[in-house]
Amino acid sequence: MKIQKLKTGITCYKVAEPKNVTNLTSSTKTAFTLAEVLITLAIIGIVAVLVMPPLIRNYQSRSWSTASDLFQKRLAEATKQMNTQGQLLGYLSTEDFVNNGLSKYMKIIKKCNKDELDKCFSPKFNYGTEELETSSLTTASNFGKDNWSTDPYGIILDNGTTALLVYNKDCSYIDPYNNQIDGTSCLSVAYDVNGMKTPNTINQDLFTMNASLSKYACISKGLLDETGVCLTQSIFGINFTVADCLKIKDEYGLKYCYGFWLSNGSSDPTADDRFAGAVVACGGLNHVASEAQLEKIAQYVYKREDIPDTIFDSDKLDDLVLDPDRWKEVSGKDLPSSGTAYYMIVNEELPVTSRYKTRAFATNRTYNSASWERGWANSVFCVR
Repeated sequence: MKIQKLKTGITCYKVAEPKNVTNLTSSTKTAFTLAEVLITLAIIGIVAVLVMPPLIRNYQSRSWSTASDLFQKRLAEATKQMNTQGQLLGYLSTEDFVNNGLSKYMKIIKKCNKDELDKCFSPKFNYGTEELETSSLTTASNFGKDNWSTDPYGIILDNGTTALLVYNKDCSYIDPYNNQIDGTSCLSVAYDVNGMKTPNTINQDLFTMNASLSKYACISKGLLDETGVCLTQSIFGINFTVADCLKIKDEYGLKYCYGFWLSNGSSDPTADDRFAGAVVACGGLNHVASEAQLEKIAQYVYKREDIPDTIFDSDKLDDLVLDPDRWKEVSGKDLPSSGTAYYMIVNEELPVTSRYKTRAFATNRTYNSASWERGWANSVFCVR
């Protein structure tokens, strides 16, 4: 700024012009165009879509894992207190254990017996490669506890965790004076820390303790105890054709579909393929009784060790007599009429007739070709 004094005695101030001044009226301010803003937002959205789901899943996984640890600690602490108070053992059922024992140490807001388990647990859930229905888990055997003689019981805790429990009424003695020992070994448990909400999947929001869940339960405790074979169902009247087999062979991992051979070397699509039908009925190749397992079943129902290997030599079958009680135990049926025989399909997947190796279940000393025709009941025994 430069000061000049004029002759009139008046002092005036004159602002000196700055050097290198540009024409301010010609200057412009830069900004993002609408297209640029939209592109930027789109990029941010794409990044969010790629990044956020894994972050959310990771957060949920940690949250469910923490909730699982909390449930196990609560259950362990509850059973530890029950043990020190002498209230852990001696119950006759899981329901008795929950109502007269556990409910005193854990806040349970809902209870369900074995006929209403799906009211206390997700009706369906993912367990490994299969989907299980809660309504099918009605015995201790479904929890992998074939020798426990109590039924499952459902509960919902105050924090929303749902659980299915099986109590072992024959649980061995646990020292009540050792307050470091809990009683969870007396229980088999499946629990969902996310309650009825999805995903209802094992090792995500659903966990187990001392349990191996399966929809296949052993139906004959005597057979299991004596032979070690877990028989899950006996099916009579398998109707399955080669055409049916061709539709499911890849799904069930079958190598062949076998029927009567036609002159052109192919199988008759209308012919029976009872082996494929057995695989479907039992739920997979590994659930169809093997020849060794069938032999054990035969030994059990006949009450003898030496079972003939062939059904075509009647002399070897003349002295075979089924035990009526054991037959009903494994088949769910009364003994058939005189002269009838039953046969079982063997787990042998071959492209020849030998895949239909069978063992006879003759009912008495009468055995002839007529009984063979009547006895072809298309029957199959499934195992776990």
